[in-house]
Amino acid sequence: MPPAAHLPDLAETQRLCYVAIEEALPCHECIDREAFFAQLVRVHAKLLGELDPSDRAFLGLVFALLGFAKRYEADNHGTTEESSNQATTIQGWGFYQSSMEILQQGALCGLDMLRAIIYQVLFLAASCMLSKAYTRLSIGVATALRIGLHVSSPSLGPGLQLPAEHMFRRRQVFSLLFSIDTYLASMLGLPKLFQQVDTNQVLPLRDQDLHDRGMSFVRQNPHTPEAETLVACRILGILGEIHTRRNPSSKAMMLDSNSGTYELTRQEVASLDAQLADWYKSLPPVDEIPPVKRALHAQLAIRHTYAITQMSLHRPFLHHLTRKADDRRFCMDGYAYGSHCITAAMQSVWLLQRLDDQGLLHESIWFYISSLAFCASSLIFFVLGSPYSTTVQDATEAAFKAQGLLEKLGRKNEAAQRCFESIHSLMTRANLEMN
Repeated sequence: MPPAAHLPDLAETQRLCYVAIEEALPCHECIDREAFFAQLVRVHAKLLGELDPSDRAFLGLVFALLGFAKRYEADNHGTTEESSNQATTIQGWGFYQSSMEILQQGALCGLDMLRAIIYQVLFLAASCMLSKAYTRLSIGVATALRIGLHVSSPSLGPGLQLPAEHMFRRRQVFSLLFSIDTYLASMLGLPKLFQQVDTNQVLPLRDQDLHDRGMSFVRQNPHTPEAETLVACRILGILGEIHTRRNPSSKAMMLDSNSGTYELTRQEVASLDAQLADWYKSLPPVDEIPPVKRALHAQLAIRHTYAITQMSLHRPFLHHLTRKADDRRFCMDGYAYGSHCITAAMQSVWLLQRLDDQGLLHESIWFYISSLAFCASSLIFFVLGSPYSTTVQDATEAAFKAQGLLEKLGRKNEAAQRCFESIHSLMTRANLEMN
């Protein structure tokens, strides 16, 4: 059965695939670009009936990339070009459906199939269908486990060993699945699909870089797509640990029998804070970013993810900021952790404003929309609960900035518009005003 959509001509297909891989979303490198574009020329020249299973899996990846690129390009039309925006989005859905149909037609399995699923998940997330994205990701996770991507030394038989480059590509795909699982689970409040895995597999590294977990590689190549993805995977690994430890079924949580709430121990928070500090110290100095849009986007996105990870760790302690010193429930550690949350929220908004200033804040990246709503709601809570704090004015300004960015994104994205309306309603009912 032919796919629902047809491939564009070779030049347009190459352009759209480049947009999806290079421009649409940084820190998600999982494709050998040179090998991909060489194979694209060969597969594009074949008739549908001439494709073998490997070609079909590759074609499914190509259609997934085309769909994601079109979803991204729909965001790049001006607000007055609504019909063009809708047509581009519809084209994206056609490519996405074709990718799904190709993968479902045969017993396809392998790295290209998993790469296709990754971009299908990114497309669904960009379309604000996070539950569907999570469901689709679960299929990718099951497939990855079935072919043994979660182990660093798959058993092939006596004397058999996979080539080193193939092992690296396996880690690339697996680490990206692992990272996407982390931020989807944290946004939806669901359990991570991956549980116990080989720690060598969650970082996209070649064998020779495993000894220091890629630190030397990042310092030598700080602005390559591979290094940017590695740095992002490391911070998302910490976010995943925070999410898992805060899960009620985790042994790292203590049940407070008096209040019925779960709380993180001081030792756990201190350990995670230390991991975050070590990660930040390991970042290479950014003295000069190459004049490449992806490189600037990646550096801002990495630091934004760091701020959101700090918020995720310290957000449960935000209520301590509303307690007075004579309150018997007042806790200095809790107050300090809550303060870290507000500082991280303001930092996150500032970084998202920088992304917007550079034309890089896209409504097709759901993570940015959810971050703005997360930051704004936390800042509003702080402003209302601690009206006499010395940082209230700064927090108020940051909340209004977040609201303004949501309003801007909401002109093209229905989910962002709903977030804006909720935040605007909160601020109106609380009579918040800029001084």
